[in-house]
Formats: sequence, C-alpha cells, structure tokens
Amino acid sequence: MYMFYDPNNLDRESRYKIRLCKENSVIENIEYINKLKNRNIKNVQILYIIKIIEKNIRLRWILKKFIYKIKLKKFSNMKSVNNVDIYHNNFKKDDMLEICNNKKKWTFTLNDIKNIMKINLLKPTDMLEIIVNVPLNPYNQCKFSIGELSVIYNYFKKKNTRLPLIVELFRNAKNDIDEYYYINYGYIVNTIVSENINNIDNIYLYGIFLSLINKYCRYGDIINNVNMNKLHRDINIYKEDIKNIIVKLRRISRLDNFDKYMILRKFFIKNPLLLKKRRLVDEY
Repeated sequence: MYMFYDPNNLDRESRYKIRLCKENSVIENIEYINKLKNRNIKNVQILYIIKIIEKNIRLRWILKKFIYKIKLKKFSNMKSVNNVDIYHNNFKKDDMLEICNNKKKWTFTLNDIKNIMKINLLKPTDMLEIIVNVPLNPYNQCKFSIGELSVIYNYFKKKNTRLPLIVELFRNAKNDIDEYYYINYGYIVNTIVSENINNIDNIYLYGIFLSLINKYCRYGDIINNVNMNKLHRDINIYKEDIKNIIVKLRRISRLDNFDKYMILRKFFIKNPLLLKKRRLVDEY
C-alpha cells in the first residue's frame, strides 16, 4: 500500500512495522489494525502506527474519489449505454445517476441502486445459505470501484435519502466485503432468514432440512435412523419447529458443526416418531 503520509519521528522497530505495512495490501492492513485494536494495546508507538495506517487509508479513499470525479467530468457528454432503467422504465430527469467505467457510461435510478446493493449484500441461495458480494454493475458485471461507490453514496445524500441499513454497514466496513461479512454476520443471517423463511413451501423446507441433516449428522446416530418418508409426509406437522431450527443453524458460526449436530439431535429426541428406532443412544 502506497503511503501518502509517512512520518520520520518513529523508533527503529516502528519504522520496520511501517515498512511491512507498505508491502501489505489495504485489506491486510485493515485486518492488522483490527487485530491490534482487539488486543487492546496501550503501547504509544503501536497506537501511533494505527493512526498512520488509518490516515493513509483515508487519504487513499479521498484520492480515488477525486480521480473518479475527474473521470466523470471527462465523460459527462458521452451517451449512456442504457436508455432505460433495469426494469425497462424510462428515466425521469430528476432521478438519473451516471456511472463511468472503462470509457463507458451507464445510468441508474435511486431505486436501481437500492436493489443492486441489496441483491449483492444480502443474497440467499435456495437453501437459505448466505452469499455476499461487492456490489456489481449489472450491465458489465464489474465490481463498483471506490470512486463509483463514493458517487453512489453522494447521490443518496443529494436526493436527501438515507442509505439503506445494509448499505451503511458496508460503507462503515470501509467497503471491504470480508470485513462487512465478518462484523455483521449475525445481522445478515437474521435478515436473510427472517425475510425468506415464511415464503418457503413444504417441498423446499423438506429439502433444506434434509441437506442440514446430511451435512451435520453424517457421523452421528441420526443419519441412518431418520424415517425420511414419514418426515416428508408429515412435514406440515413439524413445520414451525423445523423453521426455528433452520434459523438457529444459519445464525451459528460455520465452525460450530458440533453445536449444529446437537440442535438437530435434540429435535429428533423430542420427536421420536420420525425415527426408525424410537430412541437415540445418549452419547453426550
């Protein structure tokens, strides 16, 4: 990472740390800062290094915004690639956001941008698993750059419209998708599952539940003991319990596979009629 601000009043060890930071990417330096902050370090020189890195990241952000604004002025008279919004509606003169990239220009409405950001930052699979991506320009499938994101955020401000919460969380994570996902995992999962769980029909619900059993119970005493036919036939009876289990399992960190297994196991202990053998071995 290029350092715009590089003070010389540091001790030898701190100069070495700054040299390493120069060799790192911006994302690596953000991770490094977060690790130092989590350790609650009181060392004055370390705290100073954190300030230096953060200042350089801010300056980098400002410079990229400035470069993009120059680019935008250069291509301001260029014709837009699209002449309708993403829903094929004509544009209104008071709602047109122009984005330039690779010598091409696209036009969006405020509603377009809201939906594009949400689709990428809160995207569930059919199995209610979470996929998050840096927001993409749907016309060229390229990630929005820092400059483009800056223009998008300013457009919300210009329209006197508050950023949707999920977009604000992404901006607060310095537009870093990994940091956004790591910090807001609980909220992302809760939002996705809560918005979609009640719209799932019984066939999909059975499919999701079956995939969770296959994934987390493959080494236990459940996988070969579940009466799949009965579960499929009587899914409506256990519907609410299964929904609650899916919500719980999606909220838990992906590393806690044993906890997920135990949640599923408790469900079958509570509902022994779904088992071929009416009792599970009480191993734990």
